[in-house]
Amino acid sequence: MQADCTSGQTECTSLQTERRFSKSLWQFPKSPKCQRNTHPVYAVPFLNAVPFLQGTPFAFFPDRFLALLLLVLHLCLPNYGFATSTIAQEESQAPSQPFDSDQTADASPHPWIETAPPAFARLIELGRVQIKIDDKRLDIARKQALTHFKIKADYRYLYTQQSTRVDPKNDGGYVAKINARITVPEIEILHDISIRSGFNPRDPWKSPLMKHEFDHVSISTDPRLLKLLKKILNRKISIDVRWNSDERFSDELVSRAIKAEINTQIAELERVVQANYDRLDRETRDGTMDAKDREALFTTMYDIDSLRALNFLYLDAAKSIVQDSRDKDVLEHYSLMAPP
Repeated sequence: MQADCTSGQTECTSLQTERRFSKSLWQFPKSPKCQRNTHPVYAVPFLNAVPFLQGTPFAFFPDRFLALLLLVLHLCLPNYGFATSTIAQEESQAPSQPFDSDQTADASPHPWIETAPPAFARLIELGRVQIKIDDKRLDIARKQALTHFKIKADYRYLYTQQSTRVDPKNDGGYVAKINARITVPEIEILHDISIRSGFNPRDPWKSPLMKHEFDHVSISTDPRLLKLLKKILNRKISIDVRWNSDERFSDELVSRAIKAEINTQIAELERVVQANYDRLDRETRDGTMDAKDREALFTTMYDIDSLRALNFLYLDAAKSIVQDSRDKDVLEHYSLMAPP
């Protein structure tokens, strides 16, 4: 039995997340006779069942026995919920590159982006790339250019509340076991490339600096990364939802717990991308020299050995997707930016 859901949306926007979710149309206290190990509520004796219907959506039924039966079924079946959300993680960077979102307030899009040759244009479209002059950010980072990326996932979930019990980790609190099925219909990876106002080569697309920054974009638009994101985010999860004695179980509690779980998954994948960014910088000395073996550098970035070396948390999920780093789509992805 699935509860009706309203299409009305509640929005919450911050630097890190944008969330939309739907709440159940009707919410009722759960009787301890129907909900196992639930928090205490007042049970209503059977003989007083008819007055109990007053004030509930079941009171309008002409057949009071049918109304009571529907109410009992509603209370005894597991709780269901449905929600939609969008997670937008902060731009990833190494600890040596602190970043404040206010730093880009005065940054302006660069007209070069409209003149990109096909190999660059492909990555610009794939990675939703913006090129901006931002001396302030680069002064703070002590860099000539920087590429920042952001993973954005639009997700849906359907959950069931399996049980509720007293929380042994929180005196007077409660914990509920939640099973949720997450679906992610859309994943985007957005990029900002910051350059200095004094960077003005005759042909920017032949500049080693620009090519190096787009090698970063290649890493965070790698087909294997997109497969990993879809595999890890689209799955069933089982989590505990906790609340204090002065609170009540709600869809909002579940929404926060599921969002935290998805944030953890995205943060782990961002950590891998950032490690690959750092590896590129080490092997090319921040783009001042060519990699000794460009193909080996890029094709091994998301293979099982590399992920294992990074202590990737979802290694089992990765094994079924990144077994062959020499797949045609991977080789083509990086070959387009290879030097002639």
